[in-house]
Amino acid sequence: MYWLSFLPPYACSCSFWIARRNCQQVTLLSLIRLFVFQLTVLRVELSNSQEYCQTLQGDLDSSEVSKDELVKKAWESRDAAVKRKNSSEVELAKERIASMQVNSQLMEAIQQKIELSQQLEQWQVDMEQLLEGQMRERLLTSSESKFRAPSSSGMSTSSSDAAESVTGRAASRIMNFFNRH
Repeated sequence: MYWLSFLPPYACSCSFWIARRNCQQVTLLSLIRLFVFQLTVLRVELSNSQEYCQTLQGDLDSSEVSKDELVKKAWESRDAAVKRKNSSEVELAKERIASMQVNSQLMEAIQQKIELSQQLEQWQVDMEQLLEGQMRERLLTSSESKFRAPSSSGMSTSSSDAAESVTGRAASRIMNFFNRH
């Protein structure tokens, strides 16, 4: 600022305006250069687009494929897609049926297992009764041989007949079970 004091007052204001004007000019020149560069880029892009458009127009003109043929190809493509969709739906239906059959077989197997479990349980009960009857019979036979009394022998005969009938029924059930399976 010291050097500004030696300048006349009008000189100071002029130099300020000149400096300001120079800055504005530099800024404007930079903007102009930027716009020229952008314009050049846009010209190149426009030129490339025009060439591409001309190439496509030439291909379309020289192409032997007409609009009817394009429509025909589109219909064929659509028909093929519909056929694929229909075959997929048929396959899906077949798989659903197969799944239902497998579920049905599984239910039958479960039902059969339940029936076999019930038969096994009945067989076990029958075996217990059979063994119990045989044990009673042996006990009665051994007790009869030890204590031969006339009144008890009549009683033991009816007890042994009852035990034999229970034993016979249990044995026949067991045999039926093995014959079936």
